[in-house]
Amino acid sequence: MRRELVKSIRTVILLAMFSQDSTTVTNVQSCLKSMSTMEPGLVVEPVLERAIPSLEALVEVCELLEPIHVIA
Repeated sequence: MRRELVKSIRTVILLAMFSQDSTTVTNVQSCLKSMSTMEPGLVVEPVLERAIPSLEALVEVCELLEPIHVIA
C-alpha cells in the first residue's frame, strides 16, 4: 500500500520541487521526507537524478536554491 502511494504522487512532487513558490517548496520538502521514510528506493534516486543536473548547469539562481532546500 505504501509503495503504491509513493508511486502515485512521486511524479507530481518531483515536478513541484522546482517551483519558485516558497510554500510549495516547503510542502514538497515535507512530502519528500515522508515519502523517503516510507520507500527510500523509490524517492532518493529520482530526486538526485533531477537535482544534480540543475546544480551543475546553474542557469538560474532559482534552479539552484530549490533542489538544495528540498534535499536539506
